[in-house]
Amino acid sequence: MILIFMFVISQKYNTSKIIKMGTQFHWKSFNNDSVHVLTAGLVQPSTKIAAYDLDGTIITTKSGRVFPIDHKDWRLLYENRSREKLESILKEGYKIVLITNQAGLATGKTKLVDFKTKVEGVVKSLNKGSSNKFSLPIQLFCCAAAG
Repeated sequence: MILIFMFVISQKYNTSKIIKMGTQFHWKSFNNDSVHVLTAGLVQPSTKIAAYDLDGTIITTKSGRVFPIDHKDWRLLYENRSREKLESILKEGYKIVLITNQAGLATGKTKLVDFKTKVEGVVKSLNKGSSNKFSLPIQLFCCAAAG
C-alpha cells in the first residue's frame, strides 16, 4: 500500500492550538483541527526522514477487523522487530515520522481524546524496554479531514 500524505500549513492558518499531554507528548492542531501533529520525545530535525503509515504498518487491530472497535483495539504489528528497526534507522540519522489519515475524527465517529490516547500508547509501546523513557523520538502527522 502506498500512502501519499500531503498538507500545507501556511501563514494564513495562524490558528494553531498547542495541547500538552504529559511531559513528553506535545500536540499541535492546525487548519481548524483537520491536521494534528504529535511530537514525542526529543525529535531532532534531519534531512533524512523515515516515514511510515501508522495503521497496517506499525499497528493492526487486536480484534482482527479492518477498522478498530475502539481506541484500545490495537497492537504493534511486529512487536520487537518494529522497535529494533526504528532504533537502527534512528542511529543512521533518520527522523522517525508516522503518518495517518483519520476521517473518523472529522465525522465524529472517533473522539480526539481517544485518538490521542491511542497514539500515545503506541509511542509508549515502541519505547517499551528501553533504558530511556523516549529513546525513540517520534513525530506523527494526522489528517483528520473527511473524504
